[in-house]
Amino acid sequence: MIRRVVFIEELEAQLWKMGYRFLELSVGTVKSYRYYRETNSIDLVRYLPMERIRRGLSKFGSMAVNGSYMVVADVEKDVVARLDHRFSYTIQAERGAVRAQVRLYGRMDAPFPKGWPLEHELEARLFVGPVSMGRGQKARARRLVEEILALAPAFVEAFPEARVIALLETRGGRGGWKRTTAWHVVGRAAELVGAALRG
Repeated sequence: MIRRVVFIEELEAQLWKMGYRFLELSVGTVKSYRYYRETNSIDLVRYLPMERIRRGLSKFGSMAVNGSYMVVADVEKDVVARLDHRFSYTIQAERGAVRAQVRLYGRMDAPFPKGWPLEHELEARLFVGPVSMGRGQKARARRLVEEILALAPAFVEAFPEARVIALLETRGGRGGWKRTTAWHVVGRAAELVGAALRG
């Protein structure tokens, strides 16, 4: 909520001091200015379910973080009419042919470092592969996924709705000369474990 008249130049100066940089301007019925600040750490850790994330990713080695904070300012006649503050973290851990990824994102009440999350969403994915080309590639990918999930019960318990994606080797380009990978969504973690147990 804007309590006093704030000109976009004043807001931009404040954000610059907090480490934000101009990203883009879009023009519609109003002008929307976007500013961002990058981070490689989870600065809002005490407000987020980090213990659950650490537990879920523990099987896959050390975690790497890539994140950002965003401010969107809607401007009318050079005056800030609305502000939206957001954060996004992507947390990854990788071991061998497996990469576990968790994305945390949501709204904040003010720009970082002054603000804290008002709400957040969590999405988890598990990438497996690449699985070599050849006969029965998708069946081989599913068996590999089931084996990995059986060895990572903490991941399944922490993120039962995680999407499990097999990376399938394929060929692209004219004439199929270029080796590449395609995503194949195998299913949700808990459902795949349940199906494997039922045989």
